[in-house]
Amino acid sequence: MTSWTNSRLARYGRVRSGAMTHFAPGVRSRAGTIGDVMVRTRNDDRTTPVRRELVAALVRDVQEEPFQPRYRGHAFGSDVVGWPDRLRSYFWPMPDVNLSVTARLIDPWFERAGGLSARLVQQGAWTDDERAEATALAWGMLAWGGTTRQADFCRPVVEAVVRRALGLPVTVDPPLNSGWSKVAALATAYLEGRRERAPHVIWDSRVSASIVFRLDASMANEGGPAPNGANPEKLFPRIGVVAGRGGSRKDGGARDPSRLRSRWAHAYRSWSSQDAGSELVREVRGELNAGGYPPMPTPSGGSAPWTIRGVESVLFMDGY
Repeated sequence: MTSWTNSRLARYGRVRSGAMTHFAPGVRSRAGTIGDVMVRTRNDDRTTPVRRELVAALVRDVQEEPFQPRYRGHAFGSDVVGWPDRLRSYFWPMPDVNLSVTARLIDPWFERAGGLSARLVQQGAWTDDERAEATALAWGMLAWGGTTRQADFCRPVVEAVVRRALGLPVTVDPPLNSGWSKVAALATAYLEGRRERAPHVIWDSRVSASIVFRLDASMANEGGPAPNGANPEKLFPRIGVVAGRGGSRKDGGARDPSRLRSRWAHAYRSWSSQDAGSELVREVRGELNAGGYPPMPTPSGGSAPWTIRGVESVLFMDGY
């Protein structure tokens, strides 16, 4: 899934012509030392050469492998090839809600959410009006994603989810599922553009299935970057598939988790897996922006460096 911002977001920082804040890098928040309270990309022994090579192979495979968009189990449109054309083929929840339509729909939500998150970090708390606005935005995001069946939805829970996503202290245990993952992404998207900051990905069944099944196949490939007997729980700790029911993810489908060759983490309802998935997608973004790949197309017809939203949207379509 994806959203794009508009020129009004320039008040959060200087935005390049035709670019967006959470969708295009280079934006600076007024929150000052905001990066100090964010979940940072870890620089530990998990960032091994083998892991980097597997991420590079995943990016290369997505670039080179033809992709057939599908809707309700049936092919829709023609095959496309490459990250940019895969992104241009994005739609949700139906084919006529394409990249541009989605941008017009969701940009205002991300703009408002970025401002609310920045104020929460700066002030340490929301006013009653800000808390009400955040709750309305969260519900809009859940409704857009078709994930409104949240028994624990209320203002304190929304704030707890946003705080947890931003790395701020929480007073209640925040829930996590495919719906709340969208809220975490909404709350942190404005952090795009600084290496030490950590916008969250929507780590749902589609995105997780795309990544995990591609890594699983690459690790099982003799002669590939992973040595024989490589353990995904060591190379990619806390990474696993979030269960889904549609398309290739249904029981018996090509991406039914029972078809995985290796043992991966249990990711459902896990904040640690949400963090790990977001970190991994940031590595994919870094590989795309390191050179050798075309830039990310924008809904306005321009281009920009790849962002979490752009990568996530391609993987969302791939994971159907």
